[in-house]
Amino acid sequence: MTENYIQQLHKDLLTFSEKDEWHQGSYKANSSSVAAFDENGNQMGIVLETATLFDTPRLMGELTQWLCQERELAQLHALLITAIFIVVFLEVHPFQDGNGRLSRVLTALLLLQAGYAYVPYCSLESTIEQSKEGYYLALR
Repeated sequence: MTENYIQQLHKDLLTFSEKDEWHQGSYKANSSSVAAFDENGNQMGIVLETATLFDTPRLMGELTQWLCQERELAQLHALLITAIFIVVFLEVHPFQDGNGRLSRVLTALLLLQAGYAYVPYCSLESTIEQSKEGYYLALR
């Protein structure tokens, strides 16, 4: 698992999204902190502060290096390695958009690589959309 591999997965994931053509496979170009909005669309505050543009490449390099090291050491169970990787990935929030979708693809991939033979992938977008506040609070 390398940064380039993750960037390629992001590009592949957003291939058919015209609004995302400008950033497919590229780390974020703008701040991407997650904000809470009221029913009128007014920003109420920041729910999740993500990595800065400057820190994102370094943090992603550290994350992929950590993953490789932990897999080699085999001191943590594969489920813990996967969970930690995904939470840190979401905390860094490396891409302008598609981080949540990509995190679910990466979860399935990491579990398959760890030897789990059956990892169904289904879209959780509507479920997450219905409980977005709780989702981001849990990440926080």
